[in-house]
Amino acid sequence: MRIAFRILVVSLGLVAPLAAQQPAVTGVQVDAHAAHGLPAELNAASKDGIAWVGYSIPVIGHFSDNDGQTLYLEGSHDGGSWDSDKEQFDHVNVLLRMEKGAVTKVRVATPNRKLDTGGVKFVWLEGVSQDESIREFASLANNASQERKVRDASVMVIAQHESSAATSTLISMASTGDSFVREKAAFWLGAHRGQDGVKALLQLTRTEQDEHLRGKLAFDLTLGKENPAAIDELIWMAKNDASPHVRKEAQFWMAQKAGKRAAGELRQIVQSDPDRSIRRSAVFAISRLPEGEAAAQLIQVAETNKDPDVRKQAIFWLGQSKDPKALDYLTKLLR
Repeated sequence: MRIAFRILVVSLGLVAPLAAQQPAVTGVQVDAHAAHGLPAELNAASKDGIAWVGYSIPVIGHFSDNDGQTLYLEGSHDGGSWDSDKEQFDHVNVLLRMEKGAVTKVRVATPNRKLDTGGVKFVWLEGVSQDESIREFASLANNASQERKVRDASVMVIAQHESSAATSTLISMASTGDSFVREKAAFWLGAHRGQDGVKALLQLTRTEQDEHLRGKLAFDLTLGKENPAAIDELIWMAKNDASPHVRKEAQFWMAQKAGKRAAGELRQIVQSDPDRSIRRSAVFAISRLPEGEAAAQLIQVAETNKDPDVRKQAIFWLGQSKDPKALDYLTKLLR
C-alpha cells in the first residue's frame, strides 16, 4: 500500500496544540468558511475547475511529522521522511483534490505542515463532523468507478477517525463491499482499530466464503498489538480451515507471531496432516521461526518424520539456515 506518510501510535508524549488550526497555504488566497454539508461544499469548490478542499479531524492514536516541511499538493515532492521523534498530533488535516465535482486525489497532513497548491484554489472548511467525513469517504471507497488510489486512500482515512463510527463503517465495508474494498477495510481493522477491529476479524475468519480474503485475514490478524485471541485463531486456521491456501497462509503468519507455541503446533501439522502439500508448507513455516528455534525443530523433523519428502524439505531448509546447529547437523549427515 503506497501511502505518503506513516502512522505512529504512541502511549506517552506531548501532543501539539496546533491540532484544529487552519494550515498555512502558500501561493494562493484561502477561502475559509463554515461547512454547510460536506458533499455540497466539495461540489461547489470545483464547479469552475480544480480546487483543493481541506478540513481537520481528530484521529485515533497520534500522528508524527517531519518538522512541518512544505507539502506540495500538485507535485510529487513530499517534503522529507517521517520520524517518530518528531512532533505528535491528535488531529490531522484531510485534503481532497476536486475536479469538476469529482475527487481525484486524497492526502493527509499534520497541522504544522505548510501547503503549496501550485496556484490551485484552496478551500478550508470549519466544523466538518466526523460522521459526515466518514460517510463521504465511505461513499468514495464503495464507488467501483472511482480510481483505485482514491478508494484505497479513502479506506485509510476512515480508519484514522477517532470516532467509533469509523470501526463500524470498516466492519460493514469488510463484510459487504466488493473484493477490493473488503480487503482494504479488513487490513485497517487489524492495523488501526484495536480490540474492536480484531474482534471483527475473528468473526470474518469463520464466516467469510472467499478463501482468498480469508488468506489475507491471516495476515491482518498479525497487524495490531499482541492479542492471544488472534494467535489462537491463526492456529485454528492453520489446522482446520477448509482451504489449503488459507491453512498455508495461517501457518506462515503463525510462525512470525506465535513463537515457541507455533513450533509445537507446526510440528504437529507436519506429523499428522493428511495433505502432503500442507505438511511441506508447515516445514517452510518452521524455517521462518526465530533462528535458534527453527534449526532445532527442522532437525527434529529431519530425524523423525515418516514422510521422506518432508524430511528432504527439512534438510533443504536447514541448508538455507545460518544457525551453527544446522551446519553441524548437515555435516554429520554427510559423513
